[in-house]
Amino acid sequence: MPTFAYVAIDPNGKTIKGRSEAENESAVLAKLHSQQLHVVSISESKNGRAKAASPAAPSGKRVKLKSMVIFSRQFATMIDAGVAIVRCLDILENQTKDPVLKPVIAQCKKDVKGGMSLTDAFAKHPNVFSRLYVNMVKAAETGGILDKILDRLATFLETEQEVRSKIKSAMIYPILVLVFALTMVVALFMFVLPKFKELFDSLNVELPAATRALFGISEIMRSYWYAGVVVIAA
Repeated sequence: MPTFAYVAIDPNGKTIKGRSEAENESAVLAKLHSQQLHVVSISESKNGRAKAASPAAPSGKRVKLKSMVIFSRQFATMIDAGVAIVRCLDILENQTKDPVLKPVIAQCKKDVKGGMSLTDAFAKHPNVFSRLYVNMVKAAETGGILDKILDRLATFLETEQEVRSKIKSAMIYPILVLVFALTMVVALFMFVLPKFKELFDSLNVELPAATRALFGISEIMRSYWYAGVVVIAA
């Protein structure tokens, strides 16, 4: 009968490591659940040693918020279904399409399988898992409510995503207004004021200082318009 090495968390939040003989992984999982243990990882031992997890390099880049929402929601669903944490991470690693998140999940899976808590594994990647996220997971592991907390985190991230989207949408209108206003000002100085200058020059009248200043600015803009193009392009 095969032997399985496992890592679990008891109702008091204490990490427990051990081995159990059973026909398959499901039997071990059922046995541990009957003992009110929250399973972190299960792996079949070969020659008395558990099979090592494949290495994965962590990433320092930012993960898309949408990817984190999907990750948290799917993680919560699988935990609620009684799937072991390492198995959840394995599935999430294979399913995610985010090139930044995938190696992070792989590294977390390796760390958790090696006996590290999920909280500590997440804490190693501050660019992916915020301090709030890590602290919430820590509280969830201690209280044995990981599925509920992950679901709440997914909802929180969804709300944050919606807020960001609304902010971006709200910023589009004033930006368009500003661009339109600048375009009108440039058109005024480049095309309209020169016509008025020609008119006043033909009348040979004395102009106020402010008007002469505007005509001067218009002349400079017409003479050095290419400098403005270079500045905008830069």
